[in-house]
Amino acid sequence: MQPAPGFVSPPVTGRSINLVLVLMVIAAIFPTLAIAGEWLYWQRHTGEGYVSSASEWTTQSGTASAAAPGTGDVLVIRGPGTMRIDASHVPSGIIDQMWVGDATPPDEWPFAPIPAGTGNVIQTSGTVQYSSWFIIGRNGAPGESTYDMQGGSLMQVGGGQPFVIGNNWSPTRPTSGLLTMSTDASIINNHMFVVGDHVGATGTLRMRDSSRIDTSEFDVGWYEGVGVATLSGSASLTSR
Repeated sequence: MQPAPGFVSPPVTGRSINLVLVLMVIAAIFPTLAIAGEWLYWQRHTGEGYVSSASEWTTQSGTASAAAPGTGDVLVIRGPGTMRIDASHVPSGIIDQMWVGDATPPDEWPFAPIPAGTGNVIQTSGTVQYSSWFIIGRNGAPGESTYDMQGGSLMQVGGGQPFVIGNNWSPTRPTSGLLTMSTDASIINNHMFVVGDHVGATGTLRMRDSSRIDTSEFDVGWYEGVGVATLSGSASLTSR
């Protein structure tokens, strides 16, 4: 397993390893403390809705969103209602982050206005651009959070932060995430791509047809996380 990118490797010591672990835990708990946009929470609990519909979102203060997701926003899906994305329904501009499923208690940062929940997303076409974290199954989200890419693309702009399937830091709050990719679905990620991040996390990646991932680094089972990656057909995964 390779070290996290961004760290120039001096002679490895117990102290340097401990420092890396501390930094990774801090980053997982507080992915970013300042964003350019808003924290938006998916509030649909049944059926389906589109990501670009302002009425499907609430702000961090619990009030209805005045606008559809756009540049600099963090999108948090904490409810079982399915979010759909296609070529006519995508966020406007480059979002900061997307969390699909999250169980951070409302009295802990980032102080979510709605209860914990799984996240479920279906993308059939269109391009979603993001600059920082993209997480499927975060911090004890109940059940398995899913992202089903039947087409379209996810594209990271800039160096950003990791793409993670199954993200956790506490064995008492297990987390499970599943990403499926089919047809010509594609992901271009400029940071680490991790399947199963930290103890208590389970990540699953299933790719088939001509789906593809292009990333700077690919890791399965990071810091005692559990990960499974399966490729079939002409699916491809490139780690630069």
